[in-house]
Amino acid sequence: MSAGSLFEAFLRIEGILAALQLVLAMLGMGATLELDDFRQIARHYRAIGLVLVAQFLLGPLAAVAAGAWLPLPEGVVLGVILLAVMPSGAMSNIFAHLGNGNLPLSITATVASTLTCLVFTPLLLGVIVEAAIPAGFQMPTGRIVRDVALFLLLPLLGGMWVRRRSPRSSLRFARWTVRSSLAVLAVIVVGSLGSGRIDVWSYGWTVPVILVGFVFVQFVAARLLTLAFRYSARDSYTLAIEVALRNGNLAILLSSTLFAGAMAGASAEKAEDLGAGALYVALFYGGASLGMAILAVMVERYWERRQLTR
Repeated sequence: MSAGSLFEAFLRIEGILAALQLVLAMLGMGATLELDDFRQIARHYRAIGLVLVAQFLLGPLAAVAAGAWLPLPEGVVLGVILLAVMPSGAMSNIFAHLGNGNLPLSITATVASTLTCLVFTPLLLGVIVEAAIPAGFQMPTGRIVRDVALFLLLPLLGGMWVRRRSPRSSLRFARWTVRSSLAVLAVIVVGSLGSGRIDVWSYGWTVPVILVGFVFVQFVAARLLTLAFRYSARDSYTLAIEVALRNGNLAILLSSTLFAGAMAGASAEKAEDLGAGALYVALFYGGASLGMAILAVMVERYWERRQLTR
């Protein structure tokens, strides 16, 4: 089979791959959790509340401001708004651990963010997107609620069931499902680039610079805010990672399926352009946030070594 045929096949199953990637990631996270872990939400309610405010209030406001003030295409604006209303992703737990952050707090914040998004993600998308891009766009709220429940909540519960039924093997199960999700994500990225679905420079250099800046601003702002509230450096790093690393898996899924029938009285080409812009942001933001997280881990470990040598 030629490379062109492979990429054509990828375009036909892109939505299935996005759903599979998300399900595997959430199964892996669920397999590390028990019901008692949810009690941590009440124990750390102030820190969790701060993360949720940053994710579901400050982030969307910043996305709307960016769309209004910066020269961005409509699809890119939609993608930035879509990312801004996403919950934390499972990758935040990995980088909290690598940076010697507070892993229990990270997991608790991710779970709280995931549960909160069941209500706030469809609500915010319905309000913000239709106001920001009103030209014939109708937000399919029912489909968003369905996808969030099917691909976030149910796999999370399934992973918790695995943990309950087989505690000894659940961590191995979690490790392999997360690794498998990353492999599927790599296929999505390669397929998008190879098929021409995503061209890194299709919007010039301005859009990539703005997206990289959006990632770093979220991390730095969350770090400064949590330090201002007198959280320890370890907890501050953990909470900042939670705010900056959004669930790009869910954004990829929604951006690949959101626009079928979403444009009332508009051309299919218009809907496709919006979907391509949103998918571009989801994939580019994922790469930029990964780079930012690696840099943050290096900085945290450097300062930790400095403290130990004093």
